[in-house]
Amino acid sequence: MLFSLPLQGQIKTSIERHGFTAFIHLIFGPPKLHKELLPRRDIVFCIAATSFQNENPIHHQVLQAIYRCLTGSKFECQRYGSHWEEIGFQGCDPATDLRGAGMLALLHILYFLRDPKTKELAREIYKLSLHPTQNFPFCVMGINLSRICLQVLREEVFNKECNKHKDVMGTINEVYASLFLYLYNLWKRGKTIADSGFVLQG
Repeated sequence: MLFSLPLQGQIKTSIERHGFTAFIHLIFGPPKLHKELLPRRDIVFCIAATSFQNENPIHHQVLQAIYRCLTGSKFECQRYGSHWEEIGFQGCDPATDLRGAGMLALLHILYFLRDPKTKELAREIYKLSLHPTQNFPFCVMGINLSRICLQVLREEVFNKECNKHKDVMGTINEVYASLFLYLYNLWKRGKTIADSGFVLQG
């Protein structure tokens, strides 16, 4: 199983607002998420709260699929090693990078690499991430974008789009792809890893 249902009691699905801020949000804020979509929203947060589990074969399959997509390899690689740094993780164990976005981060990367609408863009972004001077850690950047997606979901920014499409995960996937496209267009103008903090806040 990808995530554990008991996590549902631990997830934080919204931003707490009090007093005047709560009133302004009620009057001028985004529409409420349709009731039937609330369980689907909770699933997104449960996946994000699920850490990588070595004993879970599905978790391994997702990680290996990311490696094969980025390297073109037809074979699985070792669970630990410097080969993970080559595709943009920070160290020899990708699981240590997933804090704050959990398995959602890996699923987002895999979606971006495999979806017919985004895989060409993903390939171009990965190529840019290997640039001699403009390089950046592709997978770590993707994890940071997943964290942003979780934040906008908590802040209910895309409730209208979720309601319109009757889909939470699909909408958040679109947001994720849009963020990567925005990052790519910005980075092509000469950004380097030194600009990453500013870019991610922008």
